[in-house]
Amino acid sequence: MKTLIAETIRPALENPFVSPKELSKTVGDTTVQEKNITYPTDAKLLSRAIIQLAKHVKQHDVKVRQHSSHKAKKASVKHSRYAHAKQYNCMNREIRDLKNWLGRLVRDIERNKGDRILSYEFQQLLSTSKKLLTQE
Repeated sequence: MKTLIAETIRPALENPFVSPKELSKTVGDTTVQEKNITYPTDAKLLSRAIIQLAKHVKQHDVKVRQHSSHKAKKASVKHSRYAHAKQYNCMNREIRDLKNWLGRLVRDIERNKGDRILSYEFQQLLSTSKKLLTQE
């Protein structure tokens, strides 16, 4: 970075455009730098909840009918493609499917957990999944 700044300043110093005193302090602006942030869409949240619940179900040996994690990944990709193509009815169908699968998974877990002691992380994920199902 220092060499890059030095090479940009050197031509200004060779030609009398800027004095060395003016260049004693340099300010670097990073506001145009890309950020690694993504917007949490419904489909992404729902599919991640399904996938993580399926992982915890396997760890805690809770019997469920099906966890649909493989279908959730595909539905999330389909959702983003439909959104890009402005096919909103198809996009909403994928969200509806994801909600159905998550609801079925949550109900199966609650029904079949019995008196097992679930980890704190699993309980938090389960409560977050319930919030996802009820939000509009």
